[in-house]
Amino acid sequence: MKGLLYKDWLLIRKMGLQFMIPVVVGIIVLYSEDDKLFFMTYTSMVGLFSIISTISYDEYDNGMPMLLSLPYTRQDYVRSKYLFAVITIVTLLIFEVGLITSMATFKNIEEFSFTDNFLEILSTLVVSSAMCWILLPIYLKYGVKKAMIAMMVVGGLLFGGIMGVLYLIKEFKLISLDQIQFLQNFLANDWNVFFLFILVIAGMMGISYYISSRIMQKREY
Repeated sequence: MKGLLYKDWLLIRKMGLQFMIPVVVGIIVLYSEDDKLFFMTYTSMVGLFSIISTISYDEYDNGMPMLLSLPYTRQDYVRSKYLFAVITIVTLLIFEVGLITSMATFKNIEEFSFTDNFLEILSTLVVSSAMCWILLPIYLKYGVKKAMIAMMVVGGLLFGGIMGVLYLIKEFKLISLDQIQFLQNFLANDWNVFFLFILVIAGMMGISYYISSRIMQKREY
């Protein structure tokens, strides 16, 4: 599996200029306008979508059958993508925390809170990684050409499902005021929020990995 990870790293390094430009733009915006949200969202999405791009390269010019002819199983291929995603998430977390903290120190921002900024960055990565966990099975199932249509369908279903749940909660008052108060008190603790984010990332990744594994076992190339 090391060979598959190294292959993905070489692909990302080959496309280095394409990913350096967005990072530089994000840094400029962060320094000039102090727009942390744009910087965190921009760099997180670019970094995690680079994982999806490696699947496009793998399938280019009938490359997937060649990869599967090597001494790697389909399970190894799926495992390498998710391991690469975890490495990317950790790298983005360290990079964004380090850069924002350094920028705040350089600009002498007195109201800067390391914990608050860490949780903001982690929450952005949770949302970005959620998109990644959704897209990976879609790309593995339908390939690059059909993935865009499948993404629109899945996105529409998710949006409709979320809006439906929110409507039911509001219409039938499924959550009481005491439960809302308990949730607010729970989320007021930074450590509770931190572990909740970790559980969300791990849970979505586990479900996505299971679906991707099943897809790869059945897909024909």
